[in-house]
Amino acid sequence: MSSTVPPGRLERRKQRTPPPADGLLPIPPPLTQNLPRRFGDYLVTSELSRDALGRVFRAIDVSGNGEFVRLRIFDTRRVDAPMLIDAIEASRAMRPLLSSPFAARGERAGAVDRLPYLAWKETHGWTLDVLIRGFRAFGSRLPASHALLIADRVAAALDAAHGTHFEGRPIGHGLLWPGFVSIGADGEIFVAGFGLAPGIFPTLEEPALEKDIAPYIAPEERLRPRVAPQADIYSVGAILLEMLTERTPASETQPVSIRKEDGLPEDVVQLLRGALAKPALRFTSMGAFRRELGRVIVAGRYSPSSFALGQVLSLRLGPQSMHHAEAAALAEDAKRRMAPTRPRVGPPGAGPAAPDHDEEVESVLRNFWSRAETT
Repeated sequence: MSSTVPPGRLERRKQRTPPPADGLLPIPPPLTQNLPRRFGDYLVTSELSRDALGRVFRAIDVSGNGEFVRLRIFDTRRVDAPMLIDAIEASRAMRPLLSSPFAARGERAGAVDRLPYLAWKETHGWTLDVLIRGFRAFGSRLPASHALLIADRVAAALDAAHGTHFEGRPIGHGLLWPGFVSIGADGEIFVAGFGLAPGIFPTLEEPALEKDIAPYIAPEERLRPRVAPQADIYSVGAILLEMLTERTPASETQPVSIRKEDGLPEDVVQLLRGALAKPALRFTSMGAFRRELGRVIVAGRYSPSSFALGQVLSLRLGPQSMHHAEAAALAEDAKRRMAPTRPRVGPPGAGPAAPDHDEEVESVLRNFWSRAETT
């Protein structure tokens, strides 16, 4: 989906959101208070990570059959909420077209009390930025086979999107970075966040976004914000290079460099150079990148598999790989808090107590365990 940010939207941004002294939107009260708590159609159960775009939570979709989801809430002053909500609305009809096996399942986007969010189905897992940090904390990196597998699955999701048209143009992502790559505990890999780029581009020069998000975006796209499929090839290359070297891309608007001391095989170096080159020298399509990646895997005798990746994640990230651990903990906590206790008395002058969602948690968990026992 090749598009630019219309000047009119920038003007409306100034009219609708007069900035405070620091020029950024205020952050609402922390969503981590009094968990579990409701956020629109979701019951937020725990915070998983935070980054320049906001925070990622585990939540239960109470509007349907009580499935667990990843819920990314853009509760940060670094993002212009009205601009992002505009982008979400503009891409609403596009989202159902993303039917690739490697696109985030059941992805939904919207806003609650003018706070934008993105949600997708996932029982348990990690976003790729958290996974990379987790391995780095152990003083190691993802084995090359798994890095190549992740790159291939991400490229597959993007290749399918590029082959789908919306409003007469191929669908591009434009904002691919590790925080929008979701890795399940069983090794499944999905890409989220399509359609959000036009809402993030206007604040991409904000220092935290420039440091953590912009380095994964093609230099030409940063200089002239637009969503072009060929720019996604650069983003996949930048992510793959980071997985192979543990080196975070630099924020300068220059192509990411490959160093001799990285010790990468020559065919991997050529693959990366083809992805990270200037537009005229870059792979002409995501399909071309995937074909070359396939040749690298075969020639290097790598053995990538989702099963092996899941085993490595379980080994490295330990108890978090247990699918129902949090559900069991929620049930136990709910029973404890539902037991008769003395009424809580707030301090003088205190406002109304936060909503108590214990009964809702009990109902959702009863439904969850009932489904688990019959499937």
